[in-house]
Amino acid sequence: MQFSNQSLQGTHPIASWQWDFGDGGTSNEENPTHVYTNPGTYTVKLTVSDGTLSDSIEKSNLITVTEVVTGPTAGFSANPTSGTAPLQVSFSDASVQGTNPISSWQWDFGDGGTSSEKNPQHVYASAGTDRAQVWTRDSSRSDIIGMSNLITVTEV
Repeated sequence: MQFSNQSLQGTHPIASWQWDFGDGGTSNEENPTHVYTNPGTYTVKLTVSDGTLSDSIEKSNLITVTEVVTGPTAGFSANPTSGTAPLQVSFSDASVQGTNPISSWQWDFGDGGTSSEKNPQHVYASAGTDRAQVWTRDSSRSDIIGMSNLITVTEV
C-alpha cells in the first residue's frame, strides 16, 4: 500500500518522518510503501519533525485487510475409461483444497448413477459414452468439473 505524506512544514523544513503502520511495521521514508500480510483493521500514525519541533497525526481504523477466501478446484481421474459392459470404473478425486477443507463430493456418472463418496466405484451396465462429473464443496464455495466422453462402454 502506498502512503502519501501531506504534512505542511512550519518555519523550518521537515527533516524526518516516522510512520507506524499499526502492525509492527515502521518507516522513515517520506512516502513509503507497506505490505499488510495479516487480515485486520489497522491504525496508522505519522510523526514529522523539523529537528526541533514535532507533530503527529493518527488515523484510527484507516486500513482494513480482509482474508482472500478461495474455493476448491475440482478434479478427478477414472480407471479404466473404456471396456465392455458391465464395466466397473474406479474414480479418484484429485480436487485441490482452497482456503477451507473440502467437505463434500457429489458425483454424476452420466448414466443416472450418483455417489457422494470421495473415491467411488461405479458399474456401467450399458453400452455408450457417458460424461462423468464431480462437484466439490467446502463451507463457503463449490466448484464443478465435467469431462465429456470420459467413459466409453461397448457391448460384448
